[in-house]
Amino acid sequence: MAIRTTLEGGARSRMSSPVVGLPELQAHLEEGWNIEGPVYRTTDRKHGRVIFHFITWYGRTPRVVSVADAPEVQQFLNDHKLEVEES
Repeated sequence: MAIRTTLEGGARSRMSSPVVGLPELQAHLEEGWNIEGPVYRTTDRKHGRVIFHFITWYGRTPRVVSVADAPEVQQFLNDHKLEVEES
């Protein structure tokens, strides 16, 4: 289920995905989804955490997988040489 959020400083809204852990992203990839970079990094000020948004594709179908920062996420980003952009 997607949640509507409002971008800071404006009235525009966007859809966001639930935040999951690295095991959920890895299971998603094992199902045949592929990451298309870059990965977007945002700060969730309400919960005091960093979130990485991975754009994944299965054929022509995109899906955003949002993962909370953790040491294993940093290692995953490095291992896969994924570019990270601030969002």
